[in-house]
Amino acid sequence: MSDELLSMFFDDEFVPHAYLDAVYAQSAVSSGGNNLTNLKYIQQLQERSAILLTHMDYYTNELTNELESQISKLYNCNSIVSYSYDASAKGSVGSSNNLMPTTRLEYYIDSLSISIHSLNDTIAAIGTKLKENKDQDSEGPFKGINKLLLLTKAKQNLLEVQNALETIKSVVSIAYDESKSNTKKSRVAPTGSKSNDELTIQITPSELQESLNVLSETIVEQLKNRLKTEDEFQVDKELLQKVDDFCDLLPVFKSLGEFNTVYSVFAKTIKSKKDEYLETKSLDDELSAKILK
Repeated sequence: MSDELLSMFFDDEFVPHAYLDAVYAQSAVSSGGNNLTNLKYIQQLQERSAILLTHMDYYTNELTNELESQISKLYNCNSIVSYSYDASAKGSVGSSNNLMPTTRLEYYIDSLSISIHSLNDTIAAIGTKLKENKDQDSEGPFKGINKLLLLTKAKQNLLEVQNALETIKSVVSIAYDESKSNTKKSRVAPTGSKSNDELTIQITPSELQESLNVLSETIVEQLKNRLKTEDEFQVDKELLQKVDDFCDLLPVFKSLGEFNTVYSVFAKTIKSKKDEYLETKSLDDELSAKILK
């Protein structure tokens, strides 16, 4: 007998005698009649009754065991797991009369209540935070991202300034070395300096021009060498980038009087040599956009 058949006994509309009539009526049909003098009919009734009694005993035991198990679980829920002092109770402090038992079920309910309150507090905090973000300016939640992008851009600009200063330093150092080889120049140490590594370099516009002439000749010579070793589809991007870097430094000398004139001539010269170099090349539009300025 399956659980589905067993479930009908729990139906409020179940009629016991109707069930027995249906069982015995089926036996009467299979035996050819329900006459109590029919031996075959009586034997089938006995067999079916014995089977029904066996099933009834089996399921009665199963239901009894399940009932006992459920009662045991309910009893365990009511078992005491801890004690607490009731301050409002009468009696001396610490007396056993002031002890309040806490059952397992009460403990579970208290734990569930604490979890629910904690969840409500978390939801309220999230709601408050969302409202604050909503009330912010148009940048809203992207404010931090925009700030990070600005800092990244600032870092990139500072690195470009550093590269420009290093390039200027190299040019000035070349000019100073050239002047020192011709005539001995004084170097003034900063006030309070105890090291000879940090010195003020003094050069004139003519000395800078000599340095830039050497640098210009070097660049022109390199461009000529590239033309000898490259075909029309090859370009030295690194060398061209150096030329662009030198040209980009022109605004630095804008307010430096004669130094600006000297550097303008240098920048114009290497720019024209770069253009002559590129005129010999066959570049596609994409590559031209990256190289040409």
